[in-house]
Amino acid sequence: MEKYDFGPDDGHYNDYVKNLMSSPDELWDILDENKNLTGKTHRRADPMLEGEYHQVVTAFVRNKEGKYLITKRAPEKGFAGYWEVTGGSVTAGETSYTGVIREVLEETGLDVSKDPYRFIMTHKGDHYFSDVWLFEKDFKLSDVKCQPGETCDASTATAKEIVDMEANDKFVPFSFIKEVFEKIGEAL
Repeated sequence: MEKYDFGPDDGHYNDYVKNLMSSPDELWDILDENKNLTGKTHRRADPMLEGEYHQVVTAFVRNKEGKYLITKRAPEKGFAGYWEVTGGSVTAGETSYTGVIREVLEETGLDVSKDPYRFIMTHKGDHYFSDVWLFEKDFKLSDVKCQPGETCDASTATAKEIVDMEANDKFVPFSFIKEVFEKIGEAL
């Protein structure tokens, strides 16, 4: 069974993660409060019970220039027009790592499976654990393929630019973003 340390709960990021949950029939593995697999699955559209959690992932993809890939959320999504890093729910049977690889590929068209990576941290939220990953990838914006219905634009930004965007309501709510960048080793 997978188990990681986790960070503090956060009310603002919880709303963003709930918004990621859009495929009602998707199945998730249920985790307990300590991030252990329970052997049960959960249908995304159903409410989770007290003490049940599922796994979500967040990917920071950094290029050679030290800038991070960000994508703009599609007009039909919650937080429409906001910038974000790639993320989503891990489906039943996936690990955090295989889930984050899939999410990056689905949302950006970039395959990071052979690129250097590092697990950064786990954030514990309201019925979810969000694992944050860093990938070092030499890419051009022309390599990025936006996922219809999910993303509509792509750009790159420094850690400081992302923190400023989040503070100015241009980036999805991400109140532990500074902690992520500190753990990555970015000077803000």
